[in-house]
Amino acid sequence: MHFALWQWSLLALVGVMVGMAKTGVPGLGMLAVPITAEIVPVAVMGTGLLTPILSTADVFGVWLYRRHANAHLLWHLVPWVAIGGVAGFLVMGRCSSHALKTIIAAIVLVMLAVHLIRMRWSEQGSVHDWRVAACYGVVAGFATMVANAAGPVMGLYLLSMGLSKDDYIGTGAWFFMVVNLAKVPFFLALHPPIITPASLFADACVIPAVAIGAYSGRRLMALVPQRAFEMAVLALTLAAVVMLLWPSPTPATPSPTPSTSATHAALQR
Repeated sequence: MHFALWQWSLLALVGVMVGMAKTGVPGLGMLAVPITAEIVPVAVMGTGLLTPILSTADVFGVWLYRRHANAHLLWHLVPWVAIGGVAGFLVMGRCSSHALKTIIAAIVLVMLAVHLIRMRWSEQGSVHDWRVAACYGVVAGFATMVANAAGPVMGLYLLSMGLSKDDYIGTGAWFFMVVNLAKVPFFLALHPPIITPASLFADACVIPAVAIGAYSGRRLMALVPQRAFEMAVLALTLAAVVMLLWPSPTPATPSPTPSTSATHAALQR
């Protein structure tokens, strides 16, 4: 794969940030999406490059928080996430990346407002309320499929369940590991596929950076009080909305945006 040194440096930074996001700084992973777009200009190809990195970080998260996971919450989400994921797969390539991100940002902003209102009235969700699971699950499935952007959605859902910070991270790690692995067959089914041997090689080179980020995030988490952790999640959720709405940089020259096929060919070199 013919990446320049600056591209490899950015990819390593993505690995560290994703690792930290999965084990101690929820929401930080959203920054990985625009950075990946600087490395691979076509959104769907960037998704294919980023997904294995996310899956690797999920494995670290599951291992480091293996004693902290609420399986009950996960089972409530599974069917709804599947519905949202299939819907996202069906619209991939049919809508512009910016339009999809704008839709996701608007939905997350509404969810954030509702969550803050419920906090004001000291209300929490219930794991037995299927409507709560359905709402968050469908949006999370759709967001993760089209833009790897389910983090803010799941963050709000897990906060609404009143989980401790360790249970929050542990449950989220299991959720995203299963979801990210489930996306792989869909990405391979695209024509051309957006996960290739060349992109997997690049992902493998980033594993040490992911490990550094994961263990750094775990150490940082031990120092953060529960209340500060919850406020950080809300602040990072708002930051994620801003980043989703932020327009993609336009090319300096009038040359057309490279096609998915062209970028796919570049990744194969």
